[in-house]
Amino acid sequence: MTDVFKAAGSRSDREFYDDILLVDPLGQYIGMIAMRTLTRLQMTFLLGNIERVEASRREIREKNLKMEAELRMAREIQPTNINGPLIEYSTSFPAGWRCKR
Repeated sequence: MTDVFKAAGSRSDREFYDDILLVDPLGQYIGMIAMRTLTRLQMTFLLGNIERVEASRREIREKNLKMEAELRMAREIQPTNINGPLIEYSTSFPAGWRCKR
């Protein structure tokens, strides 16, 4: 369908509103389509694409807002210790980590 839109849109002003002959890949006649019908069909496709893009943008915005809220909540409930970190790295401990007491 995109090829039909491109071909119709690239016609000269004089031929622009002429009906369009449709053929299959072998060049066999399929039928005719009025330019008015093709223009309406193109508008329908365009509006559908715009609607899908807007829906995707809304979905992304909602997900971003949710992530930001979850990040704020995580920062608020994150434990803080006045005396420093609760875990420190030690090369002498086999696992590499030990709890501070």
